[in-house]
Amino acid sequence: MARWLGVVGIGIAFALVALASIVPLPVAGAVARCFAVDAKTRTLCYEDALPALYPAYDVRTLMRSIERMQFDPAMRDCHFIAHRLGETAVALDPPAWPEAFVAVGEYDQLCSFGVTHGSAIRAFNAGMLAREGAVERAVEACKTLEPALRERISAASPCAHAIGHLFFFIADKDMGRGFETCDAVFPDTGEGPSNRTRCHTGVAMQFIVPEDYLIDLDDPAYDDASLERVREETMATCRAFENPQHEGACMRGRWPLYAREILSGHGIDSFCAEHPTDGQRFVCYEKLSVTLGWYHVNDIDALVLACRSLEAPGMPDTCLRTAANEIMRLLGGGSRGERAALDVCGYSTPAAQDACSAFITERRERENRRDAAS
Repeated sequence: MARWLGVVGIGIAFALVALASIVPLPVAGAVARCFAVDAKTRTLCYEDALPALYPAYDVRTLMRSIERMQFDPAMRDCHFIAHRLGETAVALDPPAWPEAFVAVGEYDQLCSFGVTHGSAIRAFNAGMLAREGAVERAVEACKTLEPALRERISAASPCAHAIGHLFFFIADKDMGRGFETCDAVFPDTGEGPSNRTRCHTGVAMQFIVPEDYLIDLDDPAYDDASLERVREETMATCRAFENPQHEGACMRGRWPLYAREILSGHGIDSFCAEHPTDGQRFVCYEKLSVTLGWYHVNDIDALVLACRSLEAPGMPDTCLRTAANEIMRLLGGGSRGERAALDVCGYSTPAAQDACSAFITERRERENRRDAAS
């Protein structure tokens, strides 16, 4: 056993030496200190240690460092680490909140949403979002994302979603006004997936889950009776919207209240069936397929089981393709991400496998051409 531990220790040492070659040395040192603590508390260590490196290192440098350190499973909770980083940056310099808001990572949406959510919440608490021109500053901040980066993280969609969270605060926590702000900024392209629908979802999620992205359903506050009450109350709130896009977004934003059922796949059909139109139901399936991808990125068997449990026609294959794309994004878009995504495609029906695989391969080729040109 001692010999085995020694080999593991040497392996970790080599990993940290390699890490120091791709991130600043103090970042590698912080990771080393956290890596030495108990696995159960390691995420909390990261949440304290990495934001503490700001402002010695700017937010974007730290974000990209966080993305590169996901060899440690505890770092998979990068959303909350990045959330703390966004809060820390804005707390130290509130007027500079737009810079932190768009300091997204290179490829990982889950990390990127963390820093945008954290900076938005802190900016609201500091009174920055009540000032004239806050909407315009947010939109201009999103436009500053360099084109290659914006394309890599699926056009402006992460910013569109995150800006919805921000608009909720700019609207003084009024969901309806937040939706209307999205409508004024993003063009209407119908009921399918678009930046307007992503903005709507951000507004709704900030209303449904006020502090962060997930609700801890193991919290005693969410016993069966209280959870059902919250579900009914939020359903009534959503049904009050006359605009189907707004109602659908509100319904979509309620998904964390059904996390147990949805993450297994067995609750997705019934959840999406409640949406007001066919277009909104499709957006619901797409959104939850992405969620399954990032949640089950390290458990492909669970992902496949969840997608295959969908009963709506064609949706198991749609779920697998969408989740495969998300997994490729989470794992970096390189050969590792491509292999994992193609593995997921292999579980599609024979008629859909080629299309799924071609979609992933074409994406990798686009990224190779882009990297070669940069």
